[in-house]
Amino acid sequence: MALLCAGFVDRPVAEYLYRKLYSTALFTWAQRLFPPLQALFAAWVLGALGAAAWGLSGKRLPAWSRVARLGALAAVGALAVAIGLKHLLGRSDVYPTYLIQGIYTLRPLHGGAGYSGFPSATMATASAVLSVFWVERPALRLLSLVALGVIVLALLVSNSHWVSDILGGGCLGGSLGVLVLRRSAVRLPRG
Repeated sequence: MALLCAGFVDRPVAEYLYRKLYSTALFTWAQRLFPPLQALFAAWVLGALGAAAWGLSGKRLPAWSRVARLGALAAVGALAVAIGLKHLLGRSDVYPTYLIQGIYTLRPLHGGAGYSGFPSATMATASAVLSVFWVERPALRLLSLVALGVIVLALLVSNSHWVSDILGGGCLGGSLGVLVLRRSAVRLPRG
């Protein structure tokens, strides 16, 4: 699916959104969403590390913290894999690499500024966390879908990622969330 998007969907969607939404209030909102999300993620990971240290000291952790710890573990794993793939593939970014400079390419093992599009680490970490919540807290499924939708919308509107980057990040994060749950002895349906 990501390959089809890369071939037929990515550029038309990016160009359209840039023409219609660049410098609008929605564009500004989308760009402002990410710094608080990054701060929240950092605080969450630090909290999970603190919980791990607490647990290693022999003290029992509260049951409610399990989902938060598993979500943080899945998110950190998704982030690490996404960063590795970004460097390995060297996919050109939407803005400014494509929209301003006209470059749409892969530069394997290049990575870095302008070439870190695929997969979206933001989408990978969000979908990793939300997949854990999806399984562990069914009552929060609607909220999880809304949160994921807001993140997808913000990534697209701000031209932070291609559609295929978002799909790739979502698949990566969702898979790692399920893997973490399976490794933690949660019974998931096979299939």
